[in-house]
Amino acid sequence: MQKKLLSISIIGTLLLLLVLVGHKAQKMKEILPEAKKTAIAELPDFSFVDVNSRESLSNLDLETGISTIIVHFSPTCDFCDQEAQIFMNYSHEFQNSQILFVSNHNEKSIRKFQEKHHLTNLPNIYFLQYQKDQFNDLFGTHKLPSIFVFDTQFKLLKKIEEAVSAKTVVKYTRAANDR
Repeated sequence: MQKKLLSISIIGTLLLLLVLVGHKAQKMKEILPEAKKTAIAELPDFSFVDVNSRESLSNLDLETGISTIIVHFSPTCDFCDQEAQIFMNYSHEFQNSQILFVSNHNEKSIRKFQEKHHLTNLPNIYFLQYQKDQFNDLFGTHKLPSIFVFDTQFKLLKKIEEAVSAKTVVKYTRAANDR
């Protein structure tokens, strides 16, 4: 009899906890805004600041007829360092692409990252700065690194939200230039 009573009280307590947790989760869902999910099919309208010229660079300034690669990065991200090395080591593979490294970090740290990876003298690579959640609002991610490969008509070919190999980046860049 005592075992039965103990089992009933344990089950009752667990059910009560389950109801309380569910109620708390529902309250939190009402309080917190949903993460913005942006599914993009083509290059969105944007305007970021070029850290080298201090001028605005927008999607309208990009060259047509070549692929566009956007790399969302942080100067403090180890995986982002690896991605930058891919673009340096395989720069000949990206000659027919415009590459935009985009970050919300301060101008000085972005430039240090650019210099660290010897990307300052490559004419088709731009380092851009955005404000607050601007990138997430436009591209639907805040993950680092993220790479977006757009074809010659600014259509999204591939969105990669993780560190990738050089082989993968080169493969999608070649495909983007062939479209």
